[in-house]
Amino acid sequence: KVIVQVQSTTPDFPHAEFVGALDTLAADLRSPLISRVVTPADSMPTPEDLRAFSTFAPPLLGPAAYPELEQRVAAEGVDQALKGIRRTMMSPQSIALSEWFRSDPLGARATALKPLESLGKAMGYRMTIRDGYFFSQDLGAAMLILETPVRVTDHTGSATLIDFIRARLAKLPAGLQGSIVAGHLHTLSNQRIIQRDIGWTSALAMVFFSAFFLI
Repeated sequence: KVIVQVQSTTPDFPHAEFVGALDTLAADLRSPLISRVVTPADSMPTPEDLRAFSTFAPPLLGPAAYPELEQRVAAEGVDQALKGIRRTMMSPQSIALSEWFRSDPLGARATALKPLESLGKAMGYRMTIRDGYFFSQDLGAAMLILETPVRVTDHTGSATLIDFIRARLAKLPAGLQGSIVAGHLHTLSNQRIIQRDIGWTSALAMVFFSAFFLI
């Protein structure tokens, strides 16, 4: 796997533009070099799992959730929910969520799942899921997980893969920058060190051989 981190370098970078840039990057990474771009939509429980769990919504909801539910069924809440669905469904990765949106378009039953979000924080995780992506708590950085068929031991393939990803990251809009965390980088680094050591060893061998020959 390859981890791609996209971080905001501009204070108060618009979140909607951040999500749009991630959508573009995820689509641009489609290649034989990338088997799959892992997002929360396909790495977390399936919509069927969530629908089954949400049938327990009434017992899980309490008086604290009633004001939020009232806002969701108001005209402004309905309009906001529909805009959110439209924005999410523009991403190819959101196809699997279409059935969930049909069964719970206002997110009323999903309100019962909110207490589960605190489990990650209680376990020490500093990540949140927002708009279909893994974000840091301050929403200043996002993470994409890429699956690739390129083996870490394949130097030529590693170089091609890293160059491909870097070329896509170079297209990020101003205010965003990307970085890569992957074992393939160590392969390239090791190769450079080996080539350097071979060069020095060859040069020293030539010097000693020449000196020995002259003596």
